[in-house]
Amino acid sequence: MIALTGATGHLGHVLVQQLLAAGERVRVVTRGSSDVTGLDLAKVERVIADLTDVDALRAAFTGASIVYNAAAKISFGMDTREELYRVNVEGTRCVVEAASAAKVDRLVHVSSIEAFPLTIGPYPITEALGIDPEHTVMEYGRTKALGTRIVLDAARAGLDAVVVCPTAFIGPPDFRLSPMGRLVFDFARGRLPAYVDGGFDFADVRDISRGVILAGTGGRSGELYLLSGRYASVPDLMELLSRLCGRRKPIFCLPIKVIASLLPPVELYYRITRRPPRFTRDSLHILSYGIRVDSSKAVRELGYSVRPLEVTLSDTLAWFSEQGMLR
Repeated sequence: MIALTGATGHLGHVLVQQLLAAGERVRVVTRGSSDVTGLDLAKVERVIADLTDVDALRAAFTGASIVYNAAAKISFGMDTREELYRVNVEGTRCVVEAASAAKVDRLVHVSSIEAFPLTIGPYPITEALGIDPEHTVMEYGRTKALGTRIVLDAARAGLDAVVVCPTAFIGPPDFRLSPMGRLVFDFARGRLPAYVDGGFDFADVRDISRGVILAGTGGRSGELYLLSGRYASVPDLMELLSRLCGRRKPIFCLPIKVIASLLPPVELYYRITRRPPRFTRDSLHILSYGIRVDSSKAVRELGYSVRPLEVTLSDTLAWFSEQGMLR
């Protein structure tokens, strides 16, 4: 039996699908208030437990051969520091303690590329750069770095644990519109008035999910594995989407410095309306660095592979259309 936290998230949905397709019995661990849209509850066992309740987690993990910890609070600057620490640091500490107490065979922890000191380089980023909570780009990255250290420390103490660090991911299914999914969706609906320059490494969520599962079956305990995709500039993404949608890209490509100067009133607007922000101070910083990532270790040791970004975008648009979201 496989236990999984974070099953209601973008990556979690795909993990559940791929694990079930492989014939695994899957137990999903969620909060009682979690939105389970997209989860086929007839095919999984659902256990209610808070991420910071060690006893409930231990009971949920008992009998599992592998625990995939994909639960996380993902933020690019608009969430409270306390919630980031509660989920990404204390939640990870509780998962580690519960996995150890339940005597699971292996824990696979999903961290993030943001846990690395991305501004230090050199590029492309590899696992050799190491995790450094003091030099992350944003608070989200710092909490993911601290959580990752907890897992790696537990591995050194004897827990069989592997850490995977995905880059930004996109792809179907995307029931709750991930940040990148929303960008594609807004473009397809003609709701994107402008875009910024800069770029990042983008991966298909289905490839990331497969990499997570491969780490569970073939990763080395105590090791980090970067799971990257392809680097693309935002203008490149706009060109690809324009071709795939048959829609003209937005006229305005705004320099990051210009957008950054407008952020105070923009962030206030998003806080008041509670609408998901298109850009935040932290996301603009990330885009401005032109970060490249090397996942050759995962390719070599796990058999990880990625598909072309154009295929990912095309499949994402097709999935939105199938769901009736582009009418």
